Amino acid sequence: MIAHDLQINSQYKRFLQSDIKDIEELPVGCGGVLNPKTSKPIAVYKDESGGVHKFSALCPHLQGVVCWNNVEKSWDCPIHGSRFSKDGVQIIGPAKAGLSPENESGESNQKQAIMS
Repeated sequence: MIAHDLQINSQYKRFLQSDIKDIEELPVGCGGVLNPKTSKPIAVYKDESGGVHKFSALCPHLQGVVCWNNVEKSWDCPIHGSRFSKDGVQIIGPAKAGLSPENESGESNQKQAIMS
């Protein structure tokens, strides 16, 4: 039980980490977490045409910070394994909702993905 608690708590250190320093350094077709020290972490995805889509990087299940999975092109939560599409749409739980859009582009892409 203690080992499990330590493992889970170590995942929350991502609140202090950033995968990218600047959105410009993010390659097309990839995502990364931008963690400005003054606010919450943002999951940023740059599509194939260079469009930038932003979502909350906090998993709606237990508020863990998601990680970009470059192989699956998905956002994965390291705490309990929730997975979200590149558009922030919930693919597998235990999360019951998607990642919250943080810009208009993220919101429109998420709506489009849900309707597809």
